[in-house]
Amino acid sequence: MLVTVATYNQIYLADLDKARLLDHDIPCVIQDQNMVGMNLFYSNAVGGIKLQVPDLHVQQAHDILNGYEEKESGISIFPVCPVCRSEDVLPKRYNSIVLILSFVLFGGQTLFSTADSRYRCQSCGNIWDMAGDD
Repeated sequence: MLVTVATYNQIYLADLDKARLLDHDIPCVIQDQNMVGMNLFYSNAVGGIKLQVPDLHVQQAHDILNGYEEKESGISIFPVCPVCRSEDVLPKRYNSIVLILSFVLFGGQTLFSTADSRYRCQSCGNIWDMAGDD
């Protein structure tokens, strides 16, 4: 019997988590992906896109999707603030006026070169570079 371990409104999020589970050799399926893909407003009607696993793998799937394995091993795919150790971190965004001006003055190629590895902690306000050269 299949058990729903997560629901989504976006198809790509369900596919990413399905890939994470398959990487750990947990069989899983996505239900109602096509229905929601046809019309996003159907998502509420069908209960969203459902990621389902066999009932033997429910606890392991929850652990993987909630990141318990990464936390226990000390490996995290999410950045952590080096000052306060908070996980409430967002990428530092460029000012939209600067982006528009650079697009007008220098052309479209500058929009693709604006990728930044700087992050801002929402808890303490610290801004740092992931490369470490602050």
